[in-house]
Amino acid sequence: MSPAQPTDYLDEDDIGHLLGEVAAVREHSLLQSALGRPRASVFGADAYPDVWTKAVALGESLSRNHPMTDRNKRTAFESMLLFLDYNHQPYTDPHPDAAVDFVLRLAQGGYAGRPADAVADFRRMLSR
Repeated sequence: MSPAQPTDYLDEDDIGHLLGEVAAVREHSLLQSALGRPRASVFGADAYPDVWTKAVALGESLSRNHPMTDRNKRTAFESMLLFLDYNHQPYTDPHPDAAVDFVLRLAQGGYAGRPADAVADFRRMLSR
C-alpha cells in the first residue's frame, strides 16, 4: 500500500491567475480565510477528510466570503476544479448550466449544514 499523497492547496497567486485582469482581491483577509478552510482540522484530524470535500469547502468559502471585486462565484468554481487538478483527481467538464446551478446554490447557502450533499452533487456533476 502506497502512502497517501500530500494535499496540494491553492494560494493567492493561484486566485490571481484565475482572476487575470478582470477583477482584483478586495479583502485579503477574506481570501486567506477561504484558502485556509480546506486545511482546517478538528481535534488533530482533517475537518475535510478527502480532496473532494476540501474542494467544496474552498468553493463555498470563496463564493460566500466575496473576497474579490467581481467574479466571486466563477472564481470559486474555477478554484474547485483547479484544486482537483492539483490533486490529480479526474473529472469531466460539467454542463455550463449545471455548473451555474451548483455554484449559485453553494453561494446562497443551499447546502448549509449538509456538506455531504454538496460533495455528492459536485461529484455527480463532474462524472457525467
